[in-house]
Amino acid sequence: MLNYVIFNFVLALGQIRGLEVKNVIDNNPTGLTNFIFGDIYHPGIVNDSNNFINKNINKNINKIIMEISSRKIMYYNNIPLNYYYSHRSKECYNLVEKILTDEEIDCDLNYIIKLCKTIFNENIELHIIPHLNLKTKSTLDYIYERNNLVNLLEYLGNKYYIKIHNIGKHIENNNDNDSFLEDYMPDSLHYSNHYHKVKSFLINEIIGVFTHFNI
Repeated sequence: MLNYVIFNFVLALGQIRGLEVKNVIDNNPTGLTNFIFGDIYHPGIVNDSNNFINKNINKNINKIIMEISSRKIMYYNNIPLNYYYSHRSKECYNLVEKILTDEEIDCDLNYIIKLCKTIFNENIELHIIPHLNLKTKSTLDYIYERNNLVNLLEYLGNKYYIKIHNIGKHIENNNDNDSFLEDYMPDSLHYSNHYHKVKSFLINEIIGVFTHFNI
């Protein structure tokens, strides 16, 4: 997923590095382009997506916020895709699935830091929102892969001075009677309940104008 973040990041800022955005859109099927950028053709956001891709870069922004919720990515040739949107079309485009290792995630984050400082400014802050990591009612334990990734991100956050906003840990520390994954994500993937608590936590943790790269 992090490779997708880097790719999306570079493409969205293509005005600095040529015509990458236009070339990718023009030279790939519409469906595939949507997988690369993460559902940019959804009716609810298509206008904002077009404005974002075409706008001038503001180098004075002070925060970059990324959601990192999976190690999984799909590749189309050498192009990394958003796994969530592309995995159902694996056969249509002959996509190859990859699961990133700890070392690859470490390398990617290090590259993202350098990229942010180069494109924006040396003082920019990086913030990461990991997947909601809570115990499940059925097992009374964490989802192994998710817990492993969140712990890794916290370790790398300390290593690279990145701010990690662990929503699950906040919930466990402040909601003793309401701290199971199903209470917030019945399908374990998407927020359906109590999102106001999550939103309030993130607003309090991250103050100011930010650019949000959704992964």
